[in-house]
Amino acid sequence: MFRTLAMFAFAALVACSRPQPSPDYEQARQLWTTLVQVRGGAAAEDPRADEVLALLDRVPKESLDAPAAAELRGRIEGERKSHVEELARRQRLVAGAGEAPDMPAGSGAAAAEGPAEPGPPPSRVPALVVGMKLDEFRASFGDCFDSKESVQLTSPDGGRPRAGQMWVMEDEEGCRGKYPQLAGQVVLFADGVLAGVSPAAAVKRVETVRPVELGTLPDGGLGERVDGGVVPLPEGAKLLLDGGAR
Repeated sequence: MFRTLAMFAFAALVACSRPQPSPDYEQARQLWTTLVQVRGGAAAEDPRADEVLALLDRVPKESLDAPAAAELRGRIEGERKSHVEELARRQRLVAGAGEAPDMPAGSGAAAAEGPAEPGPPPSRVPALVVGMKLDEFRASFGDCFDSKESVQLTSPDGGRPRAGQMWVMEDEEGCRGKYPQLAGQVVLFADGVLAGVSPAAAVKRVETVRPVELGTLPDGGLGERVDGGVVPLPEGAKLLLDGGAR
């Protein structure tokens, strides 16, 4: 009888020593999944990601979920680090874009031909900085940039998207040589001021379908009724009338 009880006690001890799942990890995993579904690539920047990290901190090292918790923590911290580095890179790009290099004194053809006649100092292209007026940008960069289309500007903190305008460099060697910092970039404006510079690859085309009330524009064309008036439809918009496109 004593031997049988001892065997049961040993079996219970072995069972209790096995790694157990962590409720904190499961809660963290579910919250992170929700953030990814709502915020996508910006999930790590959501304030609720701090709650995910706090839950992961409570996962015991001997837990069955400890490796998965460590992997999730590394992923969130890695995404946050990448986001900070990308913001810093964009700020450097915006601050330095358009700066014209100074020519060394006495170099090139001017040195060979002797001193140049006095004249007005060469004008410098202003640097791109957030808040620059659209008119100033067009005056300084308009020879190489065209306004392509309207865009929706999203904020990393998940704020409401803003209507904006995207300017893209013309595909010409002269422009790429004149503004090398802006090659492969798009310049974004909102409310008539510079909102930022972003890699062209980061721009995503999203199709939005919404009901509109149509009206007649002064030129006889179709427009959208807004606040008691009729405004032109967004560029590239298509109308679906009775199931057909127009």
